[in-house]
Amino acid sequence: MLIWSRKNSWTTDVFEDFVQGKETAFKYFHSLYYRHLLLTTCASIGDMVEAEDVVTDAFVIVYKKRASIKSPEHLDAYLSVVARNLCISRYKNRQRVREVELALGRRTDYSWSDTSLIELLEYEQWHGKMLDRIRLASERLPPRKKIVFQLYFYEQYDRRGIAAKLRLKEQSVRNLLNRAIDSIRRCV
Repeated sequence: MLIWSRKNSWTTDVFEDFVQGKETAFKYFHSLYYRHLLLTTCASIGDMVEAEDVVTDAFVIVYKKRASIKSPEHLDAYLSVVARNLCISRYKNRQRVREVELALGRRTDYSWSDTSLIELLEYEQWHGKMLDRIRLASERLPPRKKIVFQLYFYEQYDRRGIAAKLRLKEQSVRNLLNRAIDSIRRCV
């Protein structure tokens, strides 16, 4: 029985070989989906090298979970979802690093080659003022919001860690943190 795929058809035997972990079947699916997945991931991220890392990681994850894939028709979609989730995860991690750097008063996203010293000094001055405003605004928050905000931004706890430490539900922490950030945005 032939099963439809994006580029051509293949037999269920190849899929069964893939589920069993045979290298030739993996190479077949890799060659079938790699280019398309790489191009869509690169379009999402905007960086070819990072896109290659994401696609490679996606194939590794799918390979490790190959036994749970029941249908060959959904392998393409499963790969796409894994790659998308990895992109989102990397984006969130990148945002988290920026937030921490801002909270610590550091900035690493500029280059000496394309920015003059005066512009850098002006930015650092503005940046310092913004951090002071954020700190003052966070001090005026109600106690629960203040604690959640400080644990998240200054002590680098994740939401799950804050929930465990304060004995709250993770959704409550998420709500408190979002409200705290909204309050600070209005003040700043």
